[in-house]
Amino acid sequence: MATYANIQTLEEHDNQVASLGLSPASLASKIAMAERDVLADLLGHGYEVERYPPVDDSAFATCEVTLTAGPDSPLDIEEGTLAATERELDGDRLPFSGAPLFALPAVTIAAGASQAVTATATLKGARANIPASTLDTLAGPLPENFAGITHAQAAGGRDHQLARATSYRALELIHTDAMRIADDAHAHKRKVYRELYKEELSRLVARGVTLDTDGDGEPGPNAEPLAHGFHRLTRS
Repeated sequence: MATYANIQTLEEHDNQVASLGLSPASLASKIAMAERDVLADLLGHGYEVERYPPVDDSAFATCEVTLTAGPDSPLDIEEGTLAATERELDGDRLPFSGAPLFALPAVTIAAGASQAVTATATLKGARANIPASTLDTLAGPLPENFAGITHAQAAGGRDHQLARATSYRALELIHTDAMRIADDAHAHKRKVYRELYKEELSRLVARGVTLDTDGDGEPGPNAEPLAHGFHRLTRS
């Protein structure tokens, strides 16, 4: 199953979700449950999602990152090294929330020199379209002779067409479980996200959902969203 949402899309709507202490496995389970619920509700509105999955129109953001080596020796960056934001790292230099991280390519930079490379966000979504100078360090132990990092505005990140609905439903499920700890606060949030989910589902049905009817994972050149499953099927 495609992943319609992630920790970043959840944090767009609830910036305290990371503080609830969910394990990565528990978070993934809640998102998977939410995805199934969204598909079931779309099926109920006549979308043939069991036969034709929604097109994954999400995308990774990219940005130009400039790395600088100190004067003593070359700077070796291993492929997959993560550019990060210092304030979003914990004591072990691991991200504690859904703050955007960008993976760097392998590169060796001469001592005292700077070099620009293209970095790619680790998660798909619009939240990774961060402004320039957001990334200011590297996650994990700093490479020897690392002197600094700057970057341009990131662009190209795009959410899945079902990201908002999935995020609202996942947050409803998360706060339903959290009611066992603090009933009043989480009961209110559960109600809020339940209503937001209903509104987003209605908006999706009215706007339309693009289905992958030819199995290539992409919308066709003349594809249009299916405005209502009971009325017509527009092939991608």
